[in-house]
Amino acid sequence: MITAKPSSGRWLTWAAAGSVFLFPGLLATVDHAGSILFVLLLLVGFAGCKGGWRDLDFWEKAMLLGMLSFFAVSVLSLVNADDLKNGFSRLEKVARILAFIPIYLSLRQLNVSLVRPFFWGCLLAGPWMLAVSLYQAVIETASRSAGAYHPIVFGDQAVLIAGVLGASLCFSPRSRMLWVLTLLSLCSALVASGLSGSRGGWLALPFLVALYLWLFRSALARRFRVLILAVFFVMATGMTVSHNPVRERITHAYEDIVNYRSGDKVNTSLGSRFLLWDLAIDIWKEHLLLGTGLGDYSHDIDQIIDAGETRLNTVWPHAHSIYFELLATTGLVGLLALVGGLFVVPSVAYFRKTQGGKMSSVTFPVAAGLGCLLSFAVFGLSEAWTARSPLLTSYVVCLLVFSTGVYAGPDTSIEVLDSEPMKERA
Repeated sequence: MITAKPSSGRWLTWAAAGSVFLFPGLLATVDHAGSILFVLLLLVGFAGCKGGWRDLDFWEKAMLLGMLSFFAVSVLSLVNADDLKNGFSRLEKVARILAFIPIYLSLRQLNVSLVRPFFWGCLLAGPWMLAVSLYQAVIETASRSAGAYHPIVFGDQAVLIAGVLGASLCFSPRSRMLWVLTLLSLCSALVASGLSGSRGGWLALPFLVALYLWLFRSALARRFRVLILAVFFVMATGMTVSHNPVRERITHAYEDIVNYRSGDKVNTSLGSRFLLWDLAIDIWKEHLLLGTGLGDYSHDIDQIIDAGETRLNTVWPHAHSIYFELLATTGLVGLLALVGGLFVVPSVAYFRKTQGGKMSSVTFPVAAGLGCLLSFAVFGLSEAWTARSPLLTSYVVCLLVFSTGVYAGPDTSIEVLDSEPMKERA
């Protein structure tokens, strides 16, 4: 639903809607597109943010305070930092999370839901990202599709799109053709992610399937549940068996784990991650509460390597995990602020909007929003997405879209979908 106030409110509404419509497909495929669209959203926030705090409910306020707390802890950790240049560079990225506050307050003042334009953007983004990945794989003969930035950014964004479209498939479409197009777009996004070789993104897929099946366990038709599982496993198996880059990435992951456990060859892709995580824990033990300082991880690793206290032979810019890195650089306080402010509180805020907590009353914004939060939480297990501006921007935009869908206006469904989950037809 998109509603607007006269004159300036109408322009702000369409600016926000246009930004989130273009965002899914352009973020990872066009240089600086994500930043430009995010700046446009931020301008909407500054232009329309005139009060509105008192109109928010408790969990909305908690969500905004969670963002503020995480940023505040990140700033406070710089007290211990040695590499302040890198620390401020990382803080500039984290500030995108702080920007959530004025944008959200503006959208709530306008009573705007951005779910519908974002859904249509995801529907078009699936085939667009597949076309980009095929061009890079076939024409440019790249070993991994990287989009405009990096295979991890490209692959994770494709998984997010697939997750949003997967949530929409749990609701009855107004037309059978739309359901088919949604399924095709979802499959396109999964293939694009497969061509990126981003293994960390793939980890989110089984969790997403499990989440949606659990959310709609009492409402979805049995045959529809079987269809969802069949599509997922057929796509996963087909890509693994028939597409060499995917099969090779999985094979390399298995070999890395075997080599790391045997101690023969540890400086591999996954082996380096395991070493980075062990070092993060060692660093944290010396700075329990506030860590060694945001952005100081590579500085600390460099010193440890020079001292010969690790088998790691490469200075990495981050720990390849948001949890281990923030534990080392912002301490236990920072880790709790991350988990609580960025994942737990928004999830509770979404669940609280169901009718009495009944899962049968789950709306599309709730399901898709929880799917995005779960995806980013899983991405963080093996990827430091808080160090990547495009993925940080994607987190903020996804949270904005589905939070406005959950809280703005009386109707939180999108026009093209029925508000009830898909059920067995007579």
